[in-house]
Amino acid sequence: MPKNIFFKTNLFYKEKGLLKFFIYSPVIKEYAFYTLFPNGLNLFIYDQNTNQYTYISANWVKSIYKIFYHIKGNIKIMSYKGDILKTEEIFWDRKKKKFLIKNIQQLYLMQMELYCMQRME
Repeated sequence: MPKNIFFKTNLFYKEKGLLKFFIYSPVIKEYAFYTLFPNGLNLFIYDQNTNQYTYISANWVKSIYKIFYHIKGNIKIMSYKGDILKTEEIFWDRKKKKFLIKNIQQLYLMQMELYCMQRME
């Protein structure tokens, strides 16, 4: 059972007064050791050096201690450079400090489109 449930929530995360990221989610459920975004989220990660944002959207996300370690469902990641990744599931391997991406649908890198059928680390 969740200890808190939030509806139509906007979260701004700052460190030392500087914006690091912004989240919008229709529903957020906080449990004792993790947080669920069962109806997905829209995440904007701010890069102070370029004054630009990277955008991530997904249908379902689970996080522990502000780290999104399992993301799934219609994932779209768009960098401020114009790179785009579309996939269905991403895992964060905390020990290796790497993302494991399964079943990449499309990957656009600087105007070049790649299609991947297996997995990518």
